[in-house]
Amino acid sequence: MRNLHIRAIWLVSALVAGVFAMNASGSEAKAQDSASSCDVLEEIVGELFDADLSVVTFRPSEASGNKVCAASWEIPGIDTAEETRRAVTKGLRYNNEVTLTIMGRRFDTAEEAVADLERDVATLTKGITTTIAGRERTIKREFGDWIEGVGDKAIPTGNAVMVAANGIRFTTSASTTDDEAENQANGIELAKRIVEGL
Repeated sequence: MRNLHIRAIWLVSALVAGVFAMNASGSEAKAQDSASSCDVLEEIVGELFDADLSVVTFRPSEASGNKVCAASWEIPGIDTAEETRRAVTKGLRYNNEVTLTIMGRRFDTAEEAVADLERDVATLTKGITTTIAGRERTIKREFGDWIEGVGDKAIPTGNAVMVAANGIRFTTSASTTDDEAENQANGIELAKRIVEGL
């Protein structure tokens, strides 16, 4: 159940990112850097999470022009399909996963990216109403405090971190422990490492 909840948050984040990408106010999409989101993650995951890259699966995708990568690897001790099924049945985490979503547009200045992030946070705090599978739903997010020292501006929401840095917007998430505070700290550290590479 916990992984289902985390995946639902990720899907809502992708949907929301898509809504904001489609509704960008005055921002023109520019060509994305040559490195994909998976290239960026691959450089960091092994070192930060002590993961053996030969067993990490990187799944690139694109959602509404945003480049997305989910990197996952098994938890030691959960080696069989039966053990995975038992973990899922009990609502336990059965793998480690980190994600990176790079928004498909750039901003002319760092200030524009920060203003866009602040606007998104304000909108998500109030809620976005959308229709999913024929049913109208309002999607709201709860945010922590703004984070110092991560890009130009960053804010956590659950195990995800939304960042504006150097005229780029991206979101990271981490599900690498059963402790939500530690997952958030891992997401923040992942975001810091990504900013260092910009």
